[in-house]
Amino acid sequence: MGFIKINEDRRDLIIGFLAGLLANALAILAYVLIFSKFSVRITLLDAFYKGYLGKLIALGGALDLLVFFIFLNRNKNESARGVLIASTVLAFVILLLQFT
Repeated sequence: MGFIKINEDRRDLIIGFLAGLLANALAILAYVLIFSKFSVRITLLDAFYKGYLGKLIALGGALDLLVFFIFLNRNKNESARGVLIASTVLAFVILLLQFT
């Protein structure tokens, strides 16, 4: 099929990981578009420089929870595990942002 052959479990894990990142990004984008008077770029730069970007990322985690339970209800356990891994990676990003 492609250059790299991966088994179905690994593929589902990657799909879940990407779905978790995408859900978080969409939640952040929706929040910025609804509640900010400025452009997305300006708002995210302002959030970074004023130190509340981690809070926006954590707020986006609420949509990750929804995606996680959707995967669980459809018995896609490996995809749900990928969403958990994405949430863990985002938690480490938030931790790094706290120290910068």
